[in-house]
Amino acid sequence: ILSELDKLADTIGIIHNGKLLSETSIDEIENSSCIEIEAVDANLAQKVLCKNKIQNIDMIDDKTFRIYGCNDDIVKINEYIVTSGGGLIQSKLVKSGLESYYMDVISTHGV
Repeated sequence: ILSELDKLADTIGIIHNGKLLSETSIDEIENSSCIEIEAVDANLAQKVLCKNKIQNIDMIDDKTFRIYGCNDDIVKINEYIVTSGGGLIQSKLVKSGLESYYMDVISTHGV
């Protein structure tokens, strides 16, 4: 059903027990892709990226974080982490879609 909504709707809302949990546009969801980085020293990697004016960083756990809004800079980001000694394990582009948005919303709201 979500893949059909993605094709038909321009704005979606997620309702649980009669309460609107979230409302957003399909364009906003598609533009929320991110780079997910796993590094040996994620704190060092994050500091180096901030020093190089890369922001919108969300820590996932002690080795993993996501960077939003700079998907074109993945090579540069990898280079910053490697040369800093942050120990890049892997990096990948995470494309957002309606299904991942839905899962994020329901997990954030404890549904």
